[in-house]
Amino acid sequence: GNGCVNLESTSITVHPLPTVNLDDFSSVYSTDPPLVLTGGTPEGGTYSGTGVTDNEFDPEVADVGTHTITYSFTDGNGCTSSDNATINVYDPSEVIFDPLGSICIDEPSLQLTQGRPTGGVYSGPGVDNGYFYPDDAGVGTHTLTYTYVDELDNSSSATSDITVVALPVVSIESIEPVCLNDAPFELTIGSPEGDGSYSGSGIVSNHFDPADAGVGTHTITYTRTVDGCSNSTSTDITVLSIPTVSIETLDPVCSNDEPFVLTDQPNSVYTGNGVVENVFYPTVAGTGNHTITCTVTGSNGCSNSESTDITVYAAPVVNLGGNQTNSEPITLDAGNPGATYLWSDGSTAQTLTVTTSGTYSVTVTD
Repeated sequence: GNGCVNLESTSITVHPLPTVNLDDFSSVYSTDPPLVLTGGTPEGGTYSGTGVTDNEFDPEVADVGTHTITYSFTDGNGCTSSDNATINVYDPSEVIFDPLGSICIDEPSLQLTQGRPTGGVYSGPGVDNGYFYPDDAGVGTHTLTYTYVDELDNSSSATSDITVVALPVVSIESIEPVCLNDAPFELTIGSPEGDGSYSGSGIVSNHFDPADAGVGTHTITYTRTVDGCSNSTSTDITVLSIPTVSIETLDPVCSNDEPFVLTDQPNSVYTGNGVVENVFYPTVAGTGNHTITCTVTGSNGCSNSESTDITVYAAPVVNLGGNQTNSEPITLDAGNPGATYLWSDGSTAQTLTVTTSGTYSVTVTD
């Protein structure tokens, strides 16, 4: 009432619901014994529904018909989720042929055991002596029949469809050889692109790494899976060896040293600052540290390189001045204190006092 405001806060955590799954159950007869219910995930939940007691389904209690079974699971956070599945209860006098689903055309024969009561005969496309052969039936949906004859010679039958799925179309292009030191690259030689995967030596996440695969010929397989059916095709890739390269350590040089030939490795090409046609020019490179690279290309077209460093030191700057004419003795100073000196008259001091006309020179070594 006096216009002052205060507040207090708290937090609430919203947990995700657990993911619960329950597949449909196989059909039963009303005279079958109670069935322990399983298959719900995650494990540890409870089953409920008509005819269910203590996670057991009693067909006699549920009676003939289609019944919904609910599987509920509560996680450690106290959150509960559920999934439903159906179970069919049939009269004992009925013949049951449970659903068959689908099968890939390249799969082996399937033993037919879905008909009840047991002891009947299966018939239909691709069926021989109780087995279904998808390759014989061919691609498409086929209706199979289960026929049962009881003790009184009464014949009853039921049908179920099975779908034979064709293998996906797949092709792969040839691939050129690569060098051992080539960078890993993405594989795009499989067709159709986008939904396939590659496997083989040196392949990770559809990328081929020559160094990982190693020198030699390797098989690359491209696989596609469509509607649960897989097909693959392969090609070879050759990883070529690379030449061995050795380059010696280079001693430091002075900026006014003469150029010299780099010849550590036969059939090699040298590159770097100050390098021209395998000759190193200190004056061109300039003072400082420079990287020299030796590259060798083998007969298979693959190259390899090694590098070393060379240091170019600055030559001392020496200036005795211009020509002089004087009636008094002249002192020439070579500068660069701390260096060593050699004058044209053989003296070794930093300075030289000249009393006789002539030409004088000095060499300074730092």
